[in-house]
Amino acid sequence: MSIQKGRLVRAVYGAGAGSNLVKLWILITLVSFLLVNRYVDIPYMDEIFHVSQAQRYCNQDWRWDPAITTPPGLYLLSYFLKTILGCNLFHLRFLNFALGVIGMPVILFDISTQLNTKSRGFPLVLSSLPPLWFSFLLYYTDTASTVITLLAYDLALRNAAISSSVFCFFSLFFRQTNILWVGYIIYTLITNDLSFYNPKLSEATFIDFLLAITSFIGSLLRNMRKIWRRILPFAFVIAFSLGFLICNGGIVLGDKSNHKPVIHLSQINYFIAFLFIFSFPSCLSPQLKRAFWKTKIHSHLFSRITLLLLPLLFLIIKYNTIMHPFLLADNRHYVFYVFNRFRRYWWLKYLGAPVYALCYNLFIKEVSHHMSVLDFTVMTLATLLTLVPAPLVEFRYFILPCLFWRIKVPWQSKNALLTEFIFHMSLNAISVYIFVYRPFVWPSETENLQRFMW
Repeated sequence: MSIQKGRLVRAVYGAGAGSNLVKLWILITLVSFLLVNRYVDIPYMDEIFHVSQAQRYCNQDWRWDPAITTPPGLYLLSYFLKTILGCNLFHLRFLNFALGVIGMPVILFDISTQLNTKSRGFPLVLSSLPPLWFSFLLYYTDTASTVITLLAYDLALRNAAISSSVFCFFSLFFRQTNILWVGYIIYTLITNDLSFYNPKLSEATFIDFLLAITSFIGSLLRNMRKIWRRILPFAFVIAFSLGFLICNGGIVLGDKSNHKPVIHLSQINYFIAFLFIFSFPSCLSPQLKRAFWKTKIHSHLFSRITLLLLPLLFLIIKYNTIMHPFLLADNRHYVFYVFNRFRRYWWLKYLGAPVYALCYNLFIKEVSHHMSVLDFTVMTLATLLTLVPAPLVEFRYFILPCLFWRIKVPWQSKNALLTEFIFHMSLNAISVYIFVYRPFVWPSETENLQRFMW
């Protein structure tokens, strides 16, 4: 029986994942889920809209709440599973819990297998990313959107074009911006069978970049007949997305006045900080860590890349920092307290410039050894197009870009992975404790408890 359990653990959570670590992760997640459902037994925050809409669908009432900004994928999924799971609050939340605890690690492990980056505990570390993990406990769209998009990517790595296109199509029913990652998935599928000049980023010059693009286009044209068969299933996905944009008059489904696309370059700065904070300490390879300490911090702060970035970063901070009204109006999100400090002390936000520059410098040095020129370029474009048009800063916007970038960098230190897992789960335990046991009351709504969350 113990052998069977061991095989189950390896099959679900990855070869080499310690059974005790898996058990601990499942136990903490399960206890957290039960605590949330015991103490927060009514829909909370955005759940008020999501749960109400899902229960309408379960009752075959297809009227749409115009306050909801995301497509109805999660509600349709709940509708199709209602005979199995039911449609009360606990069962709706359990859908996300199951997707997060089982679906997420399975897919992440298979992706790592396809990319030959198998590491001990790899699925658990990424699945425990705090803003993502917290979404397992509530009825939000983030978990299902992330799982389905990653599944489409996994299938593309397996050259399963039709299956990948089906899940790419489904992903658009959970979040509109997933179309940008569909583009990256198509690129992945195309390059699986192409041979072209595409050097490592660390070895490339600007001429190599131009040669890589030229070589890719040439190879694409020479193999167009074979490639066309592979990307044809995605034509419907792209046509559907374009049709939605035209008919809807934009990418946002509801509440368009508060979610108008803008140019918000500061989002990239926030994302790079997010990536480094939540990837501590295994986002850096042991080699880069040794180089970092050997050359001291000042050599990174005053490197050519950093000095070129600093003036641009100061300009972005001064002229392109957008304070969305929602950001400073809701003190239930942790991000509120960060930006509230920026608003109080005008000079504080400028201290971020050297930090961002240092993060960019280390990030480029790390990924340049593991990513090709075109892969880096396409992923950067997908990240920029996902984040820059968003006026509102929310950690959940960073989840999918963060996972894609982390997947691409090999995991070399088991100790660093274990440390990151402990770091993540400590933050998760603290966030659940605060959410459950430290509610507060707004003077305007004394009858309702408010809670802190990501």
